[in-house]
Amino acid sequence: MHSNILLTPLKPQERYSRAARDSQEDDVGNNTVPSLPTNPTYSQASPRYENVSTESKTLLSDAYSDALSQKKKHSWMPRTWHRRWNAISERLPSGWKLGTMGAALLSFLILIVNISITAAFYSKLHRKGKKTSVAPIQTGTCEDIKRSGVIIHLAINIASTLLLGASSYCMQSISAPTREDVDAAHKKGIHLDIGVPSYRNLRFIRRRRLLVWVCLCLSSVPLHLVYNSTFFVSTNNNMYPIYYADESFARGAPYNESFFDEKLYDVDIKGTQSDLVAGRRFQNLTNKDCIEGYAKTLVADRRSVILVVDRPENCSIFKDPKVITSDYQDCGNSSATSLYDMTVYSTGIEPAMTPFVSNWFYWICDQASAYRYDGADLGLNKYDEPPKDLCSDGGWKKQLDADSWIVSGARVRYCYSEKVDHQCQLNVAVNLLWVIVGFNIVKLIITCFLVWSSLINTNPLVTIGDAAASFIDTPDAQTRGMCLYGATEIKRVMREGTPIAQEYRGSPKLWSAGVSKLRWSLASIL
Repeated sequence: MHSNILLTPLKPQERYSRAARDSQEDDVGNNTVPSLPTNPTYSQASPRYENVSTESKTLLSDAYSDALSQKKKHSWMPRTWHRRWNAISERLPSGWKLGTMGAALLSFLILIVNISITAAFYSKLHRKGKKTSVAPIQTGTCEDIKRSGVIIHLAINIASTLLLGASSYCMQSISAPTREDVDAAHKKGIHLDIGVPSYRNLRFIRRRRLLVWVCLCLSSVPLHLVYNSTFFVSTNNNMYPIYYADESFARGAPYNESFFDEKLYDVDIKGTQSDLVAGRRFQNLTNKDCIEGYAKTLVADRRSVILVVDRPENCSIFKDPKVITSDYQDCGNSSATSLYDMTVYSTGIEPAMTPFVSNWFYWICDQASAYRYDGADLGLNKYDEPPKDLCSDGGWKKQLDADSWIVSGARVRYCYSEKVDHQCQLNVAVNLLWVIVGFNIVKLIITCFLVWSSLINTNPLVTIGDAAASFIDTPDAQTRGMCLYGATEIKRVMREGTPIAQEYRGSPKLWSAGVSKLRWSLASIL
């Protein structure tokens, strides 16, 4: 025997209310399995629902019961826990309120980390009595330092992304319209953006909200520009002593120690000679290789250089240089010593010397012979110019013959060069860290203000889901009958006034078509 069921469609609000009641009964742990209502839930039925059999009803009831039993099988909470959790969850914030609270908490945690790091490096500089704002973190081989730099910048990018994401969410919540705003805009024939950070919506929000939005936006700019610049890797530029010696110096021959003050010039001549004799660290280079190794502003992989020169008749040929941090030493009787002269290049230059030290290899390019041709002077006035001009024109390199290399009047035969590992240093700019901390505080204040104030609308349409729920519950009168219309057709109707029948065409659409070409272009440029 068959019985007919009369069907009447429920309103959307009634459907959601009934679904909520069923879900609540399930959450409190009701052990009875609900069945389909015995009373007719539909008063009118379309022809295709008129002959629904009892068997079909039983099958539907069984399927519903099976689904509920599967759900209850995974319900591990006792009934009393369900009730307590429901009571607590009703008092907890949700939606945009929960999002802004999360943004404030995230801003606070990142601020604590930033202040801790800044205070640690600031105290380190203060203890050492340095007036500079750059604090060294680690010194070592460039490979190790660059690896540490990558790790630090990865952490910085994670922190900045989280902070900027929290700020972006708050900006989107501030500019999100309410349903009333959307309806009012539709009546005027315009549209608002939902679910994205929107500049269009800024024209329709209050000035107070606009001011807060601008503050959040401006406080993000320094984070983009400065955060990654706080930690950086630098390459060490070695200062080095230059020794003018006889080839017997490399075999341990004695030298006149009274003429060389090691403490004054912070050098270790004995240690250098010991390493040279033992064959440690020093390389024997030709004149050409020696020039190439030191004729550059940044000498990172070499230090001490020992120029093996022809024995001079006396040491008077070693003239005092125009610019040097230490005077050349007179060696006395050249036949009684294996070390004729020594000088040190360093960064401790008096201000008056500044014009002369634009090139640190002045001892190489100081070549009078480089400005002679066939015995004729091309211009000794050029030779007398400051090293800044003398070394930078590059003419000495073209004219210099490495085989007849003369330095300070002594002919160089070859050299010994101290080979060292390429050293790098990881540094932090403490002043930039204070800038980051300042703008981090600004974001924390604004996000906390958004949590505790009523600046954001009570029911903003922040996400697409918010908009979908609103329009299902209360359809938009301005777009009634336009369910198959796209954005282009709706804009045309808003402009021209009369909608026309739209035929459904199941042609495939690309996800990229949802964004205009202008926005794709701007996003690609950024």
